Amino acid sequence: MKSNWMSAFLVAFLVTLAATALAAPKAKVEGSGKKGSQARGEMILKASAALKKLGFYKGEPGSKWSAEIRGATEAFQKNRGIKVTGRLNKDTRRALGIEAEPVGRSGPDEAPAGDGNR
Repeated sequence: MKSNWMSAFLVAFLVTLAATALAAPKAKVEGSGKKGSQARGEMILKASAALKKLGFYKGEPGSKWSAEIRGATEAFQKNRGIKVTGRLNKDTRRALGIEAEPVGRSGPDEAPAGDGNR
């Protein structure tokens, strides 16, 4: 009987937790009025366009984080004397003239390249 009560409690807890997670609004980029994934995509698009214009990125600018964009970011950072991380951190965005801030730990500032749209 005790295990049935505990099982029911656990199921109820997990259902409540899942419902709360699904109902939570997506994070916004501060000051942009845009949801996180849209703002991240725009930041990656701006970065890849800037890196291409400066000769560090050879592909077509896009909104998906890739190994190629990470490599271009690393080359740019090394060239500009910025700590080489391969991420669009604050110093890199400032040097590229990109004002958007990353969101949470899933933005390109925190996520390694090659993990999809991050």
